[in-house]
Amino acid sequence: MADASRLMVIDMLKCLRTNLIFSRIYPMDSKKKAGNALRLFCQEFGAPEKLTFDGSKEQTKKGTEFMKQIRTHNIDYHICEPDLHNQKHVEGVVREIRRRWYRIMIRQRVPKELWDYGLRWVKETSSLTHTTAGGLDGHIPITQVTGDTPDISEYLDFGFYDRVWFKDNAGLSPNDPRRWLGVSSRTGRLMCYWILNQRGAVISRSTVQRVTNLALSTPSVKDVFDKFDRQARSLLVSCTIG
Repeated sequence: MADASRLMVIDMLKCLRTNLIFSRIYPMDSKKKAGNALRLFCQEFGAPEKLTFDGSKEQTKKGTEFMKQIRTHNIDYHICEPDLHNQKHVEGVVREIRRRWYRIMIRQRVPKELWDYGLRWVKETSSLTHTTAGGLDGHIPITQVTGDTPDISEYLDFGFYDRVWFKDNAGLSPNDPRRWLGVSSRTGRLMCYWILNQRGAVISRSTVQRVTNLALSTPSVKDVFDKFDRQARSLLVSCTIG
């Protein structure tokens, strides 16, 4: 599916929020999966008291999973008028997320095909960071929703698209170059991460280590990652075109 149409799906729903200070992103390859996103949000954070959405047929048509979830969780909802985006506060949230993502993509030279992992990482780290936005007065968004102090240890060692070493065979194999794409919270054990391999595929693994700045300054390590980046980037592009 082309990037433009996939991003259009993000525009239409992806931020499902409990209030003005907290949001989550659920990238989808089809608008028909809007109901699955709402179901997952309710599983993770509980049902929002009120939900405003744009009223697309994937959301409001009789028998859709989206309306089923609304009835199941007894959610009070409001449907916006067509083309009046100022009725949805989430539009501003999406613009800010995109702005931050574009800055990271340019600075880190991230292939645009990895937009879904990048947007999720942006929103996850934002919800774990102290902020004064939305009347939070320096508090942490996710704490205001769940009441729990978040564990940020999984995010401390890596930034998005950082160069990392991966060891296969339960950590016994030699170091292989990879790129870090985020925390994999639903696969494997604690400290499990999404990483990009040389075939352009994203896998979830725990045996991942950061590459030190000292190592990256050596010609041999730099050549290893330059070769990896060229191969992975070319395969990502070919998969998207195919």
